[in-house]
Formats: sequence, structure tokens, C-alpha cells
Amino acid sequence: MLKNRVTHVSELENTDLFKMAKSGNVDAKREMMRREIMYVDGVSHADTTATLLKISTLAEAGLGRVHASGKVMIFGAQAVGWGSIPLVFSLQASSAFNEYFVTAEPPEHGDTDTWLEVGAWSWNWMEPPLGTISFVLLCLQWAAEQKKNIGLKTAAEVFSYRIQEKLIREFPQYHSQILGDYVEAIALVGDSANVRDDALVIQALSQRK
Repeated sequence: MLKNRVTHVSELENTDLFKMAKSGNVDAKREMMRREIMYVDGVSHADTTATLLKISTLAEAGLGRVHASGKVMIFGAQAVGWGSIPLVFSLQASSAFNEYFVTAEPPEHGDTDTWLEVGAWSWNWMEPPLGTISFVLLCLQWAAEQKKNIGLKTAAEVFSYRIQEKLIREFPQYHSQILGDYVEAIALVGDSANVRDDALVIQALSQRK
């Protein structure tokens, strides 16, 4: 018969928890941080939530701006991508674009009866920007891969590293590796909501025992 079934990371032994944390599990890293707070501050497991929330809240400072800029780039890329389709294949859209930005000769009557014929006409001026943009993105992607190959940090990794340094200076009493691992895992996504949910689970488990 199965006994001592583990349903939460707080029920794991330290060795198993350490292995999970090193494998990248965020829940395990959070629990490692809880136990570090218990060890240093001499508090109970449940009483670590206040300090853990303080750490996660400070780690989330500036995250709104990062997410906002990321969303702008995502939506901008989607708008440009989808917008290029009517600019190439729609006679109305390509004609309007031509009138205001290109001023090329309009097509002869009967040369734009199908959407492919429209594309053949509009491609005369759409090919240079679309081709150039595609090549630039390809070069940027290749450059990003080379940065990884030689160990350079991406913009997201630099942001995460700065948050780690800030929190390690703010909480020097805690083990820098444990704190750094936890902050690294949450720097770009936040964790305050998960900390609160986690506290409720821990409370329920303690009442069950």
C-alpha cells in the first residue's frame, strides 16, 4: 500500500528538492527559498510567506515596462505581417498605397483581374522592403545565435541578472545562490500570485497533518 504520498514540493526531502530546483523547476526554487528564510530567520514554514512576497514583489519591479515593450513588438510584428497581405494582393489596398507612397503607373485594364495578377503588379515596390526586412531579421537571428554560442547574454538575461544582483544586495543575509536561482526563475514572469497560492496550499497541508 502506498504511504507518505507527496502532493506538494514542501513535502520533499532537501536532496530531492535540490535536484528539482537545479533542473529548473520554479516551484522547487520557491520552496528552496522558503527553507532558506526558515533557516536564516528562524521562522516557521508558514511564516516565510511575508518575506517571500517581499522578495518576489521587488523582483517584479519594472516588469510592467518590460512586458509592455514586448507586447508592443509582438502586436507590431503581427500587424505588419498581416497587413502585408492586402498590400500585396488587394487591388484596393495596393492602389491606395501606390497613390500615397509609390506613385507608380497604374496597371492596364485587365492586368489585375485576379489576386495573383494584383500581386504581380504590387510586387514591383513591395519586394524591396519585404525582402530587406526579411534579410535584416535573418541577420539579427543569426547574430543572436552567435551571441549564445560565445556566452554573451541576451537582453532578457541581462535584465534578469540585474534583478538578481539587486535582490542579493537587498537581502545579503540569504545564500546568494539560492536567492539568485529563485529570482532568475521569476524575473521575467513574476511570482507574487504563485506565492500567495502556495501559502494556501501549505496551510491546507499543515491542517491535514
